[in-house]
Amino acid sequence: MNILGDHFGPILFLFSPVYKIFPSAQTLLIIQALFVSLSGIFIYLIALDKLKDKFKVLLITCVYLSFSGILTAVNFDFHLAT
Repeated sequence: MNILGDHFGPILFLFSPVYKIFPSAQTLLIIQALFVSLSGIFIYLIALDKLKDKFKVLLITCVYLSFSGILTAVNFDFHLAT
């Protein structure tokens, strides 16, 4: 059975040193939550470039990070597409 044909994720090579030190499912969930929260920085910068109003930009970023779909994806399971 070839799993790599369906689930190829080279990003996992970046996670492997951390997972080698802390071999636990919580490690993967923390890494996933970290990367999703870092995506808020890019949402902030893009919105700031378009809107130029820091309050609206901060509101959009907070809405993005508190969206139930994002929170459910982070809290439920580890996925490469999250």
